[in-house]
Amino acid sequence: MNGLFIRTSSSDFRDVVKWLLNSVFGMAVEYLDDILSAGFDDFINHLRDDLMTFIEPVYVDKVYRDSYYSYYASKSVKLPKNCIRISFFSDDEHHILEGEMKMGQYDYLRNRYRGFMVVRPTVSNIIGRNAISPDIVKDNGFKICKTRLSPTAGGFKFEVDAFPAASQDSETMTCAETTVWSMMEYFGNRYPEYTPLMPSNIVSILKQTTIERQLPSNGLTEDNLSYIAKSCGFGPKLYHRDFFPDFNSILSCYIESGIPVMIALSNLEYLRKEMDAGKKPEELPDYLGHAVMCIGHEDIRESYIDKTASQDLRGLLRVLDYDEIEKNFVFIDDNCPPYMLDSLASPTRRYAPVFGYGQDWEHCQIDHFVAPLYKKVYLEPKVAKDYLKELLCSEFMKQIHGKEITLRVFLCSTRSYRDYVNRSTMSVEMKQMVTNLTMPRFVWVAELSDRDSLKHDIATGFILLDATEYRTEYHNALLVSFCEGQTLFKMNGSVNKGTIKMNEFEVYKNLK
Repeated sequence: MNGLFIRTSSSDFRDVVKWLLNSVFGMAVEYLDDILSAGFDDFINHLRDDLMTFIEPVYVDKVYRDSYYSYYASKSVKLPKNCIRISFFSDDEHHILEGEMKMGQYDYLRNRYRGFMVVRPTVSNIIGRNAISPDIVKDNGFKICKTRLSPTAGGFKFEVDAFPAASQDSETMTCAETTVWSMMEYFGNRYPEYTPLMPSNIVSILKQTTIERQLPSNGLTEDNLSYIAKSCGFGPKLYHRDFFPDFNSILSCYIESGIPVMIALSNLEYLRKEMDAGKKPEELPDYLGHAVMCIGHEDIRESYIDKTASQDLRGLLRVLDYDEIEKNFVFIDDNCPPYMLDSLASPTRRYAPVFGYGQDWEHCQIDHFVAPLYKKVYLEPKVAKDYLKELLCSEFMKQIHGKEITLRVFLCSTRSYRDYVNRSTMSVEMKQMVTNLTMPRFVWVAELSDRDSLKHDIATGFILLDATEYRTEYHNALLVSFCEGQTLFKMNGSVNKGTIKMNEFEVYKNLK
């Protein structure tokens, strides 16, 4: 096969990559160390040390080829058409021998394939399209949205569960285009309703909305991000920090729902505060704006739950909101290796000093985010939570008054939730009631529990709300509630009570 195996831990690995950059791409030898240190080295160091790679020196990458023919081919100095592909295999037992790929190894390799990285001839950043399994990342104590991809290596077909990523080339794809591409690559491979985008598709979608040339790109606004999502079949919701007091909690709720969100961050608020304090523009750092994906969060430790305060609701009960638990979130950032962990309060902490960007990035915050929702989802998370808290305080829920409960709220497709219910340890009566219930395509699920049970991913009850119902007055959105042996359900427009046999069950997990 046209390629070779070599370990990332080998002293020759970096020299082989340098040789390929020079011989295949024609990059000058004196610049190769600087080129590799501008992202490639960080990417490899982010991964485990026991990996075997399969390097293919001639690879036609669909994303880069699209950029090439729509932009690079028109330049006087043309870049090469082809890329290099590096595939990763987990090989802690050292069964894979360095050299060519052989047919007899396929079954072994198939079970140990962990993704790929495309190396493209764009000197500004050579890391192209990639999809890396989280289990080969050194610090992988997190849960994320993943989709199954079916790439090849050496002519053989493999599979990997990952979140697609890429770095920007700064000409056809800046951080914003890369973020949109990453989102659509995820949804397009996971759901038949959506289609992956190429860089030229993004240009075409925005063609009628822009008054300037589009290439080379100057980046996109948060409005552009939302517009593209809408044009691709979503019913996106754009959130601005200044208009939503529960901004971080709402973002967390979408992530808990398994919905990756596009984030726009900047240091604009910091610059405004400094100018209001009397500083002159020349004394301030430059404006910084950036776009990233948020796709998951770190594993929730018991200590995180212990230190999270519960909210008093009218003196009737206390509620610990799962989205208020302080935790780090997982970001896909085209300036960094995939799966970087940072808090919502300090979303660019990773930039200084590890990646050499200086301290200016530490003042950035999340200004906006775009949630790419299914177009028939109308009930927003804050409205759903406000209604749930009203319901918990009502006479219908007197059996839990005086207690402390935990509330974990997330959006879920009815198809997936019914499948989970039927495979869960819920009582037969609960399963039958959910299975026979008429429900819309998407529901809001509110899992009820207590601190000790939550630490072990156990729920003791749940409430289902109609995600296609915009209003919650008169319990319009309520579908069914199971709480301490009591059921609530709608019949002829009224809420009815019932009793049912219940037991504890494992929580539903959108993130894997």
